[in-house]
Amino acid sequence: SCSMSLAQKRPYSCLNSETIQIRKRNYASLMNSVLEDVVDSNVKKLELMTNEVNDEDVAAISQALNVSGEASRLEMIAITSNNVADRGIVALSDALKWNTSLESLELRQCPISTIGAYILRDMLKENRHLVSLRFERNQLDDGGTSAIMNGLIVNKSVRHLFLSGNDIRDQGAISIAEVLESNTAIQTLHLYKNNIGSRGVKAIAKALLKAESSQLGKLSLCSNPLKNAGVKAIARLIKTNPPCLTTVNLNQTRMGLIGYSAVTEALKYNNNLVYCFLACNLPQLGQLGRDIDIAKEMTVKMFKSNLQLINWGIEIALPHHQFEQRELKRKRMLEVAKDG
Repeated sequence: SCSMSLAQKRPYSCLNSETIQIRKRNYASLMNSVLEDVVDSNVKKLELMTNEVNDEDVAAISQALNVSGEASRLEMIAITSNNVADRGIVALSDALKWNTSLESLELRQCPISTIGAYILRDMLKENRHLVSLRFERNQLDDGGTSAIMNGLIVNKSVRHLFLSGNDIRDQGAISIAEVLESNTAIQTLHLYKNNIGSRGVKAIAKALLKAESSQLGKLSLCSNPLKNAGVKAIARLIKTNPPCLTTVNLNQTRMGLIGYSAVTEALKYNNNLVYCFLACNLPQLGQLGRDIDIAKEMTVKMFKSNLQLINWGIEIALPHHQFEQRELKRKRMLEVAKDG
């Protein structure tokens, strides 16, 4: 709960004395109180979720940030499932260009178009303090992706980038690859549920192979149509044993045995990867018999060469809802590998 002073004077509850979180309430009636806290209090996090927040509201918050200037303690703004579009992004980006307190900006499931992405690009070129950018489930296409990447080539402070649930295709992935090659500070890249194919992921893998000092630790390509060709490109990256890369998510990427074989073979040479997700691939091919048996053999052979993976096994052959059965089979396969 909030500290007594903040809780008593405000018409909303807080998670704690430093966090305002408003869910599914009429934000308009709370606007003045929120703005006062942004300017005057020790609030560090502002989370607005499903509140019908609009462009005018964001403009007011942005003005409050400008008024507080260097005295602002706000470290995170999260706006999710609201009516914030390009006009609101103009005001927010202007306020953040020279802001020194905000470290995390989350704009999720809002009607922000490619125009908004270009506006964010200009902000990223000036801002030197933002660490995390979440731009998920919006309307980001290849053009918007290219714009944001253009800003990140200049910006070296952003380390965590979340672009899941958009409409990024191969050309957008190629612009992401250009950033990964030149900006090695990025540690997290989530591209879950886009439309990236083999050409785009090949560019990403190639860029990471060139960026020898890359700090990328988590790479999620889940729910993209990479197919065997794209998965093989990631397998080549895994085989080089990147020192920082600990997590790769290739769930539901439409791979078959060729892609699975490439990854399991690559893992024999990798001693840094800890999590490797490959679920919901082979079942899409409708081959739950011989192919699964072959996959089991490949997995056991890989385990014998690489025992540090803690989330691996036959989950490739089972749907997500069979978690307990999947875990039991994974443990049995690990035991077989150790005994062999």
